[in-house]
Formats: sequence, C-alpha cells, structure tokens
Amino acid sequence: QILHHSLGQNQTHIPKTDAKQSILSFAQERLWFIEQYEQGTNAYHIPEVFELATDTDVKGVKYALQQIVSRHEVLRTTIEQVDNQDHSIQQVHETPLPIEETIITEEENVEALIKKDINRPFNLSSEYPIRVKFYTIKSVSKNSLHKTILLITTHHIASDGWSEDIFLKELFAYYEAYINKDTTFSLPALEIQYKDYALWQRSYLTGEILKRQLSYWKEKLLGYQTL
Repeated sequence: QILHHSLGQNQTHIPKTDAKQSILSFAQERLWFIEQYEQGTNAYHIPEVFELATDTDVKGVKYALQQIVSRHEVLRTTIEQVDNQDHSIQQVHETPLPIEETIITEEENVEALIKKDINRPFNLSSEYPIRVKFYTIKSVSKNSLHKTILLITTHHIASDGWSEDIFLKELFAYYEAYINKDTTFSLPALEIQYKDYALWQRSYLTGEILKRQLSYWKEKLLGYQTL
C-alpha cells in the first residue's frame, strides 16, 4: 500500500513496509539525542488527565486504549543505539500496553502524586512512549462515592498535539463499541505507519535535496550567535 499526498502539483509516495525495525525520523533523532544528553527529562511529556464519570466502564476504557496502541505501531516501539551504525533503531513490539492502577484515599495529595507520575522520565530503550495509570480515590465519607482519575502520558517522540485529538476520537470510538458489545467494530487499517514515513524521509532527504535545504538554513542563520 502507498500513501499518496497531493500538494499543488507535487505528489509524494510513501511505501508501506512490513519491517519491525526502522531508523528514526530526523525529529525523533533530535528528541532521542536530548533524552540521552539529559539522561532522562520531562520536557517533552504530553500528559492528559481525566476524571471518569461514576458510570464509566473502566474495562471498556482499558480495551479502547489497548486497541489504539495495537493500531499505532509508534506507540509500542522502543529505541536502541546499535553499535557501528550511524542511526538509532526503533523496534516495534507486540506486547500489550502495561496499564498501572493504584488505590489512594482522598486525604492524600492526589495532585502531587499525578504530577510525580507525569514528570517521571521515560526509559525509551525499554518502555513504550505511552504510559497509562488509573487512580481510584476512596472516599472516607460513607455519603461520598469513589472517583477514578485517568492519566495518559505520551512522549513527544511518538506523538504531538495534533495526534492527541485523533487519539481521543479513537478512544471514544472503541469505548462506544465496547459498551455496545459491537464485537465486529474496527477502524480502517492504516495505509502507512510512522516508521514508513521515517524510512521515506531518510531516503528522500539526501544528495542535492538535502544540500539545498541545508544551504537555505545556513544562509538564513548566518551571523546569529551559536547556541
């Protein structure tokens, strides 16, 4: 399968591959360098926090999250530096997304616990670039109901603000199918995965094209102080 993207008179063809390994895109490589240089940083974490309605089917939410991670390979990849190779490798895995759960009381500082989990650095070499945690907050009063907080933290190396909107739409779609017991529901297969784009980008930005773009920015940035 090939994705055709039209922009004016230009058309880009990105071939789909079945490889489980791929090199990083240039954007991923920058973030991977920062992660290694800082030895873990929270600067590129994308957190989303939700308070679930009391009638929410938590099993349905877990199901929806697993379906999304299964659908998008970039959310279930790890990154490794291979000796004697110029580029790092992203490896796609089949293991289901680990989902954490914890029970706390409303007397505990919930906000501080969530912030701590948000800021905990990813180990991108051994864990997926997405973390999910459910916090069940037990009420000390008999007249109050327990409530559940859901934290989804993704690393910018695998997502961005535009992608988060798609993530939520798919989350609601899979959840609705689950609670309606629609076992036949599935979203259309993706024409390409992010690794296919990364491979295409590396093959496209070479030779004269790369030289032309580098020359453009060297001229634009000429005279500015070096960071």
